[in-house]
Amino acid sequence: MGRATVLPIKELQGTEAISARFRHHRFAPRFHATYVVGITTAGAERSWVRGAWHMATAGTISIYNPGEVHRSETAPGAACWHYQAIYPGEPLMAQIAADLGWSGAPRFASLTVDDPALYRSFGAAFAVVCKPGVALEKQTQFITALAHLIQRHATPATQAAPAALEPFAIARVRRFLEAAPACNADLDELAAIAGLSPCYLLRAFRRAVGLTPAAYQAKLRVDLACRLLRAGENAAAVAEQARFCDQSHLNRVFKRHIGATPGQYRRGFL
Repeated sequence: MGRATVLPIKELQGTEAISARFRHHRFAPRFHATYVVGITTAGAERSWVRGAWHMATAGTISIYNPGEVHRSETAPGAACWHYQAIYPGEPLMAQIAADLGWSGAPRFASLTVDDPALYRSFGAAFAVVCKPGVALEKQTQFITALAHLIQRHATPATQAAPAALEPFAIARVRRFLEAAPACNADLDELAAIAGLSPCYLLRAFRRAVGLTPAAYQAKLRVDLACRLLRAGENAAAVAEQARFCDQSHLNRVFKRHIGATPGQYRRGFL
């Protein structure tokens, strides 16, 4: 139960933000191509990531690196989970880091940080997201907050990205699915691309990526649906183009990944 509102921030290289108010909600296991920086404004969240549960309570900041698989939900015993989050891309974060004298996009070891001053900075930034005619203020607030986040809580990008450490066979399957998220390939076809048996591919893919091939494809189809909705397509057309069974199937899967319905998401870009 609850509602999530998508808030485009065109002034920040097309960055998206979201404001969500849930009572009891559980997202599907997912990942983002961008960073996720969120503040918990009420209640509590718990996330399964990096092989363990992590808690984020009201007043704390949650951070996920690009590509980091996680499963988030209202924390057990919590009455609600309200949060606001921004999804800055790697180019933006690398640019901010470069201005600080860093090389490459930063990485965050801590998933949750307790930094009251920084929490207030992000809160102030989110307060102006919906205000018209304040482009400079939005840019100033968010870039300042992200710069402080990097300075205080990030580490330089000195390690290879996780994808570079994946077995080559799994990387081939990922590239195939990413190139054609709406394709109807079965496990036998993916196994042939990888040069592995279907059973072994299932185990190896989940070990390397953190999701099964089917779950990975579902997330890619949701990402495709987001792009189509931002382009103005209606939900029925999106369901067909992104290869969902029907519009109700799209609604269910989209809500589990995004926290909003396709219609709610589309209205944020009209």
